Amino acid sequence: MTLFRRPARRNTPSDSEKALQHTNSSTHDHDNEYALRRTQWKLNAGEIIQKLKKNLTFKVGGDFDIAGLPIFGDLTRYGVSEEKQQELFSLEIERLVNDVNSAKPVPLEGESDWFGKADANGYLKLDKLARQIKIAIAICFHDLELLMAEYDPRNSRPKRFRKARATLLRYFGDDSMKDPVETCDGMRLDRINDMAFHCLINYLTSSMAQVLLRTMSGEFWDDNCIISMAKTAAKVKIVALDLAHAARVSLACKREWVTRMQRSSKHEPDPLVEDKDKEPTAIGNQNEVMARQVVLRAQKYIRVMSVFGGGILVLLMDVADGMSSVQDAALPPNVFESSSIVFDTGFPGHRSLLCQERNGGIGISGSRNEVHCASFAFDVCLAIFEDLKRRLGLGTAGSTDHASTIYWKWTPMLPTSKEDSEMDHDIFGDFRRGEISLTSMHDVITAFIPYLMVCGPFSSQLAGLTQLVISISDSGDPVRECAGTRFLASFMVRMKGYDQFKTENFGFGESASSVSESKFAKLRALDPENKSIRQGLELMEKWTMDRGSIIIQSRWYCWGTLVFCTLLVLGGLAIGLTVNERINGVDPFNLSIFCWTLAAFIVLVTKSLRVENWPWRDFFLGRVVCRSVSEVKTVSGINPQVFLSILLYREPIIIMDKSGPFRGIFRRNAADGFSIDLPLTTQSMMAAGCFFIKVQSHDGPALVVIRGPIGNTYDVIKPRSNSKSEGEVKCRNFRDVARWGSGEEKKDLYYLSTNYLQWSGVIGIFDQDAYFC
Repeated sequence: MTLFRRPARRNTPSDSEKALQHTNSSTHDHDNEYALRRTQWKLNAGEIIQKLKKNLTFKVGGDFDIAGLPIFGDLTRYGVSEEKQQELFSLEIERLVNDVNSAKPVPLEGESDWFGKADANGYLKLDKLARQIKIAIAICFHDLELLMAEYDPRNSRPKRFRKARATLLRYFGDDSMKDPVETCDGMRLDRINDMAFHCLINYLTSSMAQVLLRTMSGEFWDDNCIISMAKTAAKVKIVALDLAHAARVSLACKREWVTRMQRSSKHEPDPLVEDKDKEPTAIGNQNEVMARQVVLRAQKYIRVMSVFGGGILVLLMDVADGMSSVQDAALPPNVFESSSIVFDTGFPGHRSLLCQERNGGIGISGSRNEVHCASFAFDVCLAIFEDLKRRLGLGTAGSTDHASTIYWKWTPMLPTSKEDSEMDHDIFGDFRRGEISLTSMHDVITAFIPYLMVCGPFSSQLAGLTQLVISISDSGDPVRECAGTRFLASFMVRMKGYDQFKTENFGFGESASSVSESKFAKLRALDPENKSIRQGLELMEKWTMDRGSIIIQSRWYCWGTLVFCTLLVLGGLAIGLTVNERINGVDPFNLSIFCWTLAAFIVLVTKSLRVENWPWRDFFLGRVVCRSVSEVKTVSGINPQVFLSILLYREPIIIMDKSGPFRGIFRRNAADGFSIDLPLTTQSMMAAGCFFIKVQSHDGPALVVIRGPIGNTYDVIKPRSNSKSEGEVKCRNFRDVARWGSGEEKKDLYYLSTNYLQWSGVIGIFDQDAYFC
């Protein structure tokens, strides 16, 4: 078991980390809502190990311990003694505590030759290691869900259990595949597999622990994160030594579990069930209360272990999925592009995360909590990128044919002072950017693993874990989310041969592009504040919205018209009274009648020009009731595309039904709702957080939407997937398009539907300037 021991290493703080700490000290996100930002840790490994020995990681109160609780991450069934298990757990805790307390980028251990060069063979080695990690995690999931099904069935995840079991049966079942590549021997490296695997697990778990302990504050969070991560790391290392044997042991536990369940169904009655025939006594009541306390504390222990253990396994699986190449893709394992962008939506306090994953999937998150959690992963990733650039120096090899390029740009959003509180825009600090070309897989893995924590569903899963932990924490030992950094970022990983291979074999075409090269990404680079949205919001602040209309104050228009017509009427009356019979043959009151008629005509015309149905009461009160987009445009002068973007982005929090010919992209529809009588353009929908992704379906190219409006969790379109009937909107008939508009505004019009659609591949973001119906 020497693989669990680590050589001592010395770390010195890098200039990039000092700059990061200095910058972050002034860019906290909503300091009043979060705990102080954590930059230093003083975890005590000895104290955490003592809590581990008690098998309890939370304060239970009283003067007794609960014995006989199930051990999550148990290694004894895999041939490890209890003493050795405790030793392995303790070693892992010491390693994680040292890495977290250092607050420095964790280096990837091992020789560079172990992982190879950054070419097809090098990425194939990474893929083999990633598949071993995924199978080991599947074994951990299988064991975890069996424990939950036995001890806490209400909180078990049958779907997760079935998925893990299917994975194990796929590789190690009686009728498993015979492909040599998919066998255990085919997944292992030709040499030093175990050493390389353990170094990779050390780096992965330590980097993730640094992210986790930046996210929340509290002893309950710190201790359980370290203990659960240590148990998971130790178990993954043990089962990976012989995946086939470990899988058979785990699958056999299902049969043992069934036997135990059958036996337990015949045991004696529950002692906690009240016996009505038995007279209560003081001692009996005390024992009953004590028994219930034991049960409640045991349930709390199981719940805590399952939340932390299951949550960390999910996070590890997300990273392992990104490390492995797509098995049935036409692209070689070393040919891909991936990017992650955090951009300002223009809505105060709201940023979004847009990702292009390694497998080609494209996703977006509009959840403030998820973007907040992503900020801690970006901090760790940025520190590792800059530390790697410093260590490599200016002599990075970028002339080879198999270089992997890492690009990043990170811009802090500085807090405004009291004097600047009236400003309608953010203040940006000095950006930090860099680019490195890597030819060694050792360096690629060092950069790629933390990058996978900022690209994809990792931040969404982390946000879900934090909310679960808050819900189960004790009021006496509270946990709080830490303040994060408000920033904009653009991170990208690209292989050198990606552009040429993609053009020759697939090609994006004129209507689609990758995330990093999309028109939207370029627009956000030129206008990071999204000023048009901010101006539109400022104009809409005084509007009143209900289910089918928008009320806009227009006092100058209404009252100005009424004042003018009143003066016209009074003038006509004055003429009739003053002229009398001074003009022979002319009745002066005819002039008065003419003025009155003209005034009435002006009022009617003025009242009918802007909106179709304008109640007199609202007209006299100086307000306009608009029931369509065109009416809002006429009354307020707002850019209709900006207005539609705001309406679409805020749809989850605005109680307004939609109707009209161009309502397809909206979800709240009703026959008598607010009429969407003007179509949205592609750029307007992107500004609202809705992106159409071009996919290759069985019937040809098609478009499927991903949504990232306010509050929406991570939504992704992945290759080889489908959209159910009556599900998300999509454009099935991509080739036969109509035209809408006139002059320069005339563009293609795509019709949306909710029919079933299945696709094989993701081409890119659709950024052609068009309309949607």
